[in-house]
Amino acid sequence: MSSNNGNTDCNNTQPNKKRYKKLWKRATNIPETIKSEIFGISTHSEWLELQELHKLFASNQSLVGTCVHWRNGKAKECVESADHRDILHRLMHPSSSETLSGKKRKLDESDEIPNIPSWATLSNPHACDHVCVIELHCCYESLQQLSSLEVWFRDHLTELSTRHKRHVFSTKVRWFQDDQQPTCMTRATMYRARPKPLKDKTAKPQTVKSKGDLYNALNLLRLKPSELAKENYPTQKSDSLTSYFEMVRSVDMSTFVDKKPSDIDSECAKKFIQTLSFSVEENEMQHNTQYVASTTWGEKRNRIFAVDCEMVRTKVGLELARITVIEVEEYSAERGIIYKLVFDEIVKPVNRVLDYLTAYSGMTKEIIDNATVSLEQVQAALVATIRSDDIVIGHSLENDLRAMRFVHSTVVDTAILFQPSNGRFKYSLRALASRLLRLQIQKSSSHCSLEDAATALKLASRRAVDGPSFQMLDATPINRVHTVASCGHTTVCIGPSEWIQQHVTSQPNSIHALGCESIKDSNHKAVCSWMAGPSRKARLVWANFDLHGPDDWTRLEDITVDLVTNMSSGTVLTFMIQGGYKKASDLSNVRKARKNPKTTIPWTEEDEAKWRSAMNFSQVGTCIWVGTSNDQN
Repeated sequence: MSSNNGNTDCNNTQPNKKRYKKLWKRATNIPETIKSEIFGISTHSEWLELQELHKLFASNQSLVGTCVHWRNGKAKECVESADHRDILHRLMHPSSSETLSGKKRKLDESDEIPNIPSWATLSNPHACDHVCVIELHCCYESLQQLSSLEVWFRDHLTELSTRHKRHVFSTKVRWFQDDQQPTCMTRATMYRARPKPLKDKTAKPQTVKSKGDLYNALNLLRLKPSELAKENYPTQKSDSLTSYFEMVRSVDMSTFVDKKPSDIDSECAKKFIQTLSFSVEENEMQHNTQYVASTTWGEKRNRIFAVDCEMVRTKVGLELARITVIEVEEYSAERGIIYKLVFDEIVKPVNRVLDYLTAYSGMTKEIIDNATVSLEQVQAALVATIRSDDIVIGHSLENDLRAMRFVHSTVVDTAILFQPSNGRFKYSLRALASRLLRLQIQKSSSHCSLEDAATALKLASRRAVDGPSFQMLDATPINRVHTVASCGHTTVCIGPSEWIQQHVTSQPNSIHALGCESIKDSNHKAVCSWMAGPSRKARLVWANFDLHGPDDWTRLEDITVDLVTNMSSGTVLTFMIQGGYKKASDLSNVRKARKNPKTTIPWTEEDEAKWRSAMNFSQVGTCIWVGTSNDQN
C-alpha cells in the first residue's frame, strides 16, 4: 500500500519538476541582446507558480529578481527623467485590481499602467515585491566634483553588487529640458500628468435645437434636494408650504407682472410681501428676515433666467445692493443664446452700511445713497416673474438667493456644475470663463452683475449642449506614492519636514511619514529597517537626503552596504542623483523677476552666465538601478 503511494507521489513530482525547470530557464537565461520590453517571466500567475515550485525543488537557492537592461544591447548617453519615472511606476503598479486585504478596488485613472521606454527592457518584472527609491541632492558648486562622486558611488555599488549577486544598471538622466524652470527629482519621478478623460461613446448626445430643448437639457443639470441642503440654499419650512400656496392663489399677481422693481409701488409691494413672507429653515443665520418663494401660479412657461447680485455689509451681515436678472429669449444651434435684460436695479439696504465692499461689489456711498428701490419691491418682482418650474442659473447662487430673501429650488449652479470630482474646492466664475469660454471678465477689481449673470448663463448652456466633455480638466498631477498607499500597500516616506509636507502629507493618506532633516539623523536607519529588516517589509520606501560633504557620503556608503547585503530577491533599489537644484531654482526665479519690463534692477550678461552654469549643473544627473542578478551560475 505504501509502495503504491510512493509511486503516485513520484509520478506527480516529475511533471512539476519539468514545469519548474522550464520556468526557471525562462527566468534566468537572459541573453546579452534583448529585443522586447519584457523578458523572462512575464505574467503574475506564472511568477506565483515559479515561487511555489522553487520552494519544493530549490529552497536553498536564492530566487531571481527584477532587473533593468539596455534593449538590443544599445546604451544611450543620456535618457529623459520621464523614462525612469515610467519604469519606476511600472514596478510600483499593483499587479491586480485587489488590495492586500483581498477586497476589490475600483480601478481609476491613477491605475493606468505606463509603457516601458523604447531603450529599456525589464526582466522578470513580476518578481518585484519591494521598491526603494533614494533621492540624493548634492549641494556642491563644482560639476567636476559632482561627477567624480557619481563615478565613485557607481563603482562602489558595482563592487558591492558583484559580491552579493546583484545586477547594477546606470544611466545619465536629464531631469528637465533646456530653458525650462528647473525640476527636482521628486517632481520628475514621483508624479505623472493626469490623462485626459475618455469620451463616453455609449452616451447619447443631447440634441438642442430650440429654447425648449435647452430648457430640457438644463433641467437635467439642476441641483438635487440633497445638494441644495449641502450647499445651504434657503429652504422653506415644510409645515408652511400648503398655507403659502393657498395665500398665493388668493393674491392678485397682475399688479406686478412684467414690471421692474422700480416700477412697482413701494407701499403696495410692502403689503404684498407682508402677506406672503415666511421664515426659512433653522439653518438660516438671519432668523428675523422674511422670505418669499417662487410658486406655480398661472400657466407653465418653462423660462430660463440667470441672476447675479452684489452685496454690501451691514450690522446684520450681507444685504442686497444690486440685482441683475436676464432671460433667454431665443436659442438656435446657429446663433446660440440670445438673452434680454429683465431688470437691473440698485437696491437700498434695510440697515446702515458698514462696508460697501467696493473692491468686489463696485458699490460706493454715493451709489447707495441715491438708491430708491426697496427689498420688498425686488421680492414682489421676483415672485411675479419667476415661477417654481422656471430654471434660474447663477454662480454660488445660494448667496444671491439669501441676499434676495427668495426661495427657489429649480437652479443650475455653475460653481457646483464644474466643481472638481474631489470636491475640495470650487472654481471662480472668472477662472471658468477664462478656461472654458476664453473670456476675460471682471477686468477691473470689482464685479459687474450683468456680466457675471451672462457668463453663468453661457457656461451652463454650453454644458447642457456639449455634455460632460465641456468641463474643467483637472491639471493636478497624480502622485503615484499616494496611489500605492491607497491600494493597501505599506508605504514609507523619509526626508526633510518641508519635503514631507509638500509631497507626502498634503493629502490625507496612510503613508508612514518620517522626518529626517539630515542623513546623519537617526531616522535614516528606517530605510534599511523597512527594506532589509527581519520584520515586515514595505512595498515602497521613498527617501530624500541632502549630501553636503564627505561625512554624508560615508553615511550613504553604510546605508548602501546594509541594503545591498540584506535585500531580498524581490527588492529593487533606485538611487537618483541631482546637483545644485536649489541654486538653479532660486536663480531662475530672480531671472524671471528681473526680466519683467516693470523692474528697476536689470538682468546682466554676467547674471545670465551664472544662471546658465547653475542650470547645466542641475539639469543632468545619474540614476542607478540595483536588482537581484538573474545569472545564477
